[in-house]
This record gives sequence, C-alpha cells and structure tokens, in this order.
Amino acid sequence: MLVLLAAFGLVWAGPAQPAFAHAQVLGTSPANGAQLASAPSEIDMRFSEGVLLVDDGIQVVGPNGPVRPASSAQLDAQHPDQLHLALPAGLGSGIYTVNWRVVSADSHPVHGAFVFGVGGARPDRLPTAGAQGDGQSALSLTFDLFRWLGYAALGLLAGGAGFLAVCWPDGLTQRRVRRVLALAWGASLSATLGVLLLQGPYADGLGLTKVVSPHLVAVTLGTGYGHYVLARLVLLLAALVLGLALRGGPAWARPGSTGRRIAVGCGAALGVGLPLTWRGTGHTIAEPGLLPAAADALHLAAMACWFGGLVFLLLCLGRAAHRPPAERLAVAAGRFSLVATGSVAVLVVTGCYKAWREVGSVAALTGTAYGTLLVLKLGCTCVLLWLGMQSRGLVRRRLARSAAEAGVPVLEPVGAGAPVRGRTGQRAERARRELAAREALDRRQLRWSVGIEVVFVLVVLALTSVLVATPPGARPAAARSTSTGQRLALRGGGHLTLTLGPAGVGPNSLALTVLDPTGKPWDVPEVTAALSMPDAGVGRLPVTLVRTGAGNYQSQNLILPKSGTARLEITVRSTETDEETVQGEFTVF
Repeated sequence: MLVLLAAFGLVWAGPAQPAFAHAQVLGTSPANGAQLASAPSEIDMRFSEGVLLVDDGIQVVGPNGPVRPASSAQLDAQHPDQLHLALPAGLGSGIYTVNWRVVSADSHPVHGAFVFGVGGARPDRLPTAGAQGDGQSALSLTFDLFRWLGYAALGLLAGGAGFLAVCWPDGLTQRRVRRVLALAWGASLSATLGVLLLQGPYADGLGLTKVVSPHLVAVTLGTGYGHYVLARLVLLLAALVLGLALRGGPAWARPGSTGRRIAVGCGAALGVGLPLTWRGTGHTIAEPGLLPAAADALHLAAMACWFGGLVFLLLCLGRAAHRPPAERLAVAAGRFSLVATGSVAVLVVTGCYKAWREVGSVAALTGTAYGTLLVLKLGCTCVLLWLGMQSRGLVRRRLARSAAEAGVPVLEPVGAGAPVRGRTGQRAERARRELAAREALDRRQLRWSVGIEVVFVLVVLALTSVLVATPPGARPAAARSTSTGQRLALRGGGHLTLTLGPAGVGPNSLALTVLDPTGKPWDVPEVTAALSMPDAGVGRLPVTLVRTGAGNYQSQNLILPKSGTARLEITVRSTETDEETVQGEFTVF
C-alpha cells in the first residue's frame, strides 16, 4: 500500500500535461458570443482529437425556428478533428444557437452549444460552450452495467484460465470448475453483444427503445469501436471452440500432455488477446503512441490475473469433496501469491501512468466527477492491497507450514484407518486432530480474506465502468443561479408545476408536471411547449418534452442564449377535444 501511494505521488509530482480522452472544443467560427454584421456562410468547429458525426448531430436554431443547412455536416478529409457545416444564404438578423453532438475518438459522445448574433442582436456568451458528457439516464446506466459485466467476465474467464493452467491444473477435471468457466464465457459474450447494441443509441443520444435498430448496429460496426468489439467476439468464439476441444477430462491435467499444452495456450491467448480488444472502447484509443496502448493492455491483463485467480482460489478452498489436499492447495496458493504480487506491481505502475495521462494535473482531481471516482478507486485499491498482504502472509506462514507438518493429506476423518492404541498412538491422534483443526482454521480464514478481496475487486470494476465514460480532467462549470419554479392554474381546477434550472445562460433542464383537481399526476393525451425571449430577439421556438411518467415531462438540454425574461407557453390537451394554453415567465441570469 505504501508502494502504491509512493508511486502515485512520484508520478503526480511531475509536470502537468493536457488531459487526453473525450474531445474538447478548441475553437468555433463564428466564436461563442460573437456579433456579426452579416450571416456567415458556414460554421466551423475544431476539436482536440478526431471525432465521428452522428445523425442530426449539428442543429442551428434562429429567431424564426430551426435553420435547414445547405448541406449536411462534413469532417475535413485531411483533419478529422475539424467539422464544417454550410448554412443557407439569406439568414436574417437575430440570435442563432448551434447545438452540436459528436462522438469522441474514445467512442464516448460529447455535446455542447454556442451562440452568435447577426445584425443588431447581441447574444451573451454561453459559459458552458465546451464539450460536455451526457448525464445519467436509463441508457447510460444500462451501458455502465454492461461494461461492469464485461470487466468482471474478462477477469473471470482470462484470469481463471490462467490460474488453472499455472496454479491448479487438477481443477480442470472438476465439473464445477468447467461450469464457472462456461458461465464466465457466457457473461462475456452477453456483455460484448450488449455494448455493441447500446453504442449506437448511446452515441446518438437516443433511448433504450432504439437498442435493436439494425441501422445503428451497422453504423457502429463501421467504426473503430465496432471493429474492436467484433474482434472480441471472434476471440470469444475461438475460446469456445478450444474449450469444447478440451473436454477430455483427466487428460487435461497430465503434465506434458497435448491437452495440458492446449490449455496453457488457451489461457495465454485469452490473457493477452482479450484485454487488447478493450483498447478501442476506452480513453486510451485517443492517446497517440505505443506506450499508452501497452500500459492499457497490461493493466487489464493484470486485473484479469488477479481477479480471476482470486475467484478460482475460492473454488480451491471450497467443500471438502472438491478441494485439493493440503500440500497441493499450498502449492496452488503459493504460485498464485507470486502471480498476484506481480499483477499488483503492474497494476500500480500502469494505473498511476494512466491516471496521470488522463487527468493531466493534480488540480483536476478535486471538484470533478472523474477525480472523485479516481480517488475512490485508489482508496478501494489500497484496501485490496492490505487484504492481499494478509492473505499472502497466511499462505506463507500458516497454510504452507500446515502442509509441511502433515506430510500426508489431513482431510480424511480421524480414525478412518486402523485404530491407534497405546499412549504413543493417543498422542499421535491428538496431534493429528490439532493439525486438522489448525488447517481448517487456516482454510476458513483464507477463504474469508479472499472472499472480501473479490467483493472489493467488483467494486473497483464498477468504478472503472463509470470512469471510462466520464470526461477526465474537465473542470466544473462556474456556480450559477439555482432552480426556479412556478405553479400555473388550469381550467377545471387542475394546474401545472414548472421547474427550470439553473435558470442561467446556457444549457438548462425543464421539469413539468400536470396535476388533476385532486393534486394527483394527470396522464393527459398530449403536452407541448414553446420558448420565446422577445427582449433578446428569440422567436417562438419548440421545446422538446420527454414523457417520464404519468403527467411528468422533462427537457434536458434547453438552451437559453441570453439573460433576460424567458416566456414558456405550455399547451395541455386534456381530452380529444379540450385544449388549453398557459404561459409562465422566468428570469434568466
């Protein structure tokens, strides 16, 4: 643990550098908040890394509503980090808002908005015009769950195969062990197919209903992300073929046998090949050079060796009918102790290097979601190292000593052989009982220690699944005004509640609830809304509302381009023929 903290401090004591991963906006033309004498012919954007376009990813809204571009957005053929959108001729005076959404090179979507004015219109510069990651939604939470499942399955499959090949070859003869490997393979396949289906709607900012869209799946398979996921599927299918070929029972465990050599090769292929396929689905793909790629692959391989080994070591420590004799268990635990020590060393070095590359500075560790998650992950890792030290000490000092003193397996019930008579026999029997009790205690303590380690590794993997989708090194937006709410009466006794936050220039969220005369949510047929800011030259613009439940609606990316008074018109259709429009006003700071 002290080594981890020392390495972490040594790396971060170096000079700060720009954070990698998640595209950032380096510049736009027109600039955010610019006032132009005449309308521009095109919109240009420059990002910190190459990006991919999504359908309807660039939308321009003017004083009279959405602006139809002269052509679709294009990436520069020589510079994929530069985006161009041609505008139609004859745009009039007023404030124009550009809402954009692209996919970073690391496969994660980012979005933002900026404004400019034409003629006498003077827009306020949006304080959050840079790239932002998506907030938590049902789809993003589902994606996090599949990523977590993928990490856990990778560790269990690749690390478990390596543990069996190196530490416990006899385990391959047990049906329960093969079932765990099959379960790990099935979980890995499910996670891989899940992220393949989710990437399309995740990139386009859509919902879970679009998961099975053939068009989105085809688009995903045409990207670098899709290529890496497809390679992972190929490796999993190859692993299935090898696993079926290795169903030879005891022949697997014979030293020098063909089955043993194939098992070792299979474990090595899984341990090296599968982690490499994760490079294209995380932050590292955005970093140039061979060293970041190697560090990422080694980090995942070390994680797999550690986690998979822990789970299969628990299988070694299971019921007496399945666990190996004391001397074989001591050998397996001793070998894994060496593997785990090497894995921890690799995890420490590569983890510190990756964190330094992705966060960029010590200052970015505080006040950001990524920094908070990273610190939590570091804390859990320190606890894991302490638990690993306890387990290693138990293996070295007690379990190995018990096996050495036993000389023979001590798992058979006392008295299973011929009866022992005389005082010497009684002492031998008593010593044997004490040795068996001590060995049982050793196994129980080691099983508890390893079990807690497995739980903490699962927590670390959960934090990692969220980290890879969180923009690293981003500074939080400046504090602005808090949410403000209104209550609007409807004919017949019902009413609306509106909450706008943060009620400032830039992106805002609108929550709307329709209540019936009794004060309960009213599931009306239709609710529509429109926004206008007459003082700022913003005409009546439609507001996209998403139904989240009976009578509840939200708009998550409502752009307010200028401070002043914003007017919201809400039309509620309570029946097929009854319709009512109410109006609320908010002060935008």
